[in-house]
Amino acid sequence: MKFIDSSKKYLSRRLQTSYGRVYILPTGHGGYFIAIIFILFIISLSYGHSLAFSSTFLFVSIVMTSSIYTHFNLKDVELKNCWLPESIEAGQDFYLDAELNNPTEKKRYDIEINKGSINKSISINLEGKEYKDVQLEFKGMERGKYNLKSISLKTTFPFGIFYSWSYGKVNKDFIVHPKIEPLDQLEKYNLGETFDITNTTIRGDNDFEGHSSYNEGDPVNRIDWKVFARTKKLMKKDFISPVEKEVIINPKMIDGIELEKGLQFLAGILDAARIKGWKFGIEWDGVHVQPDVGREHFITCMNFLGSVEKEVVYL
Repeated sequence: MKFIDSSKKYLSRRLQTSYGRVYILPTGHGGYFIAIIFILFIISLSYGHSLAFSSTFLFVSIVMTSSIYTHFNLKDVELKNCWLPESIEAGQDFYLDAELNNPTEKKRYDIEINKGSINKSISINLEGKEYKDVQLEFKGMERGKYNLKSISLKTTFPFGIFYSWSYGKVNKDFIVHPKIEPLDQLEKYNLGETFDITNTTIRGDNDFEGHSSYNEGDPVNRIDWKVFARTKKLMKKDFISPVEKEVIINPKMIDGIELEKGLQFLAGILDAARIKGWKFGIEWDGVHVQPDVGREHFITCMNFLGSVEKEVVYL
């Protein structure tokens, strides 16, 4: 049987990143602009018109200047670090926190950070020698295992004729756990058996419950002598101890239920147990997560459910 240590963090929030070379290509409008310049150049050669030559030279200068400054505007800008949430729920938007650095003395303009269609890109300016924290909002994703390979930086400054971009190599795994289905009746899942909600305490030595008559054979140290001094009756102290409650989820609990719905149901059981302070664990096809409490243990269990029957998707 395989055991999972719930004390081990399943997901490290810090993502080490590195940037490589900067690429540059014409934008859509830039392509049309260059085509017009080429046509204007052909006309100037055909007719030998000085104004056409001058216009061609001016427009070529704009194109060259744009390419140089667009490349320069992104050069040396670094995505130093990124952080992901410890727990990501299916269908819920989440944020990736990132730290940008401009190590040069020159200001950088309109730097766009994005990750394709799964993230809402943002655009910022960076002063010289400035570190800036930014948040990238990611759209809700399906349950599963993912690998974030890279995040891109892009700019079209100053004229929008060219765009340059660079890829930040992140290469970090993360898991999106099932949507949590709210659960009201947790008690019947105590130890996987039907449980009487009224039977929540046992006799013990922890919490004072009240007094009862002292009978022969009862422990003498339970006699409340202060009550005897007032009433001349032998009364003993009674105590209670909470019953240790725990729930262990397994595949049998969702037999006959569609997998995604079943995992949402099990996630609801784990969340309810966490809220009530119960111990909770997992027994699943030879994998055993020891019953425990706490946020880290909860994240471990939820991420396990997120990985059930899922292959890694590379982003």
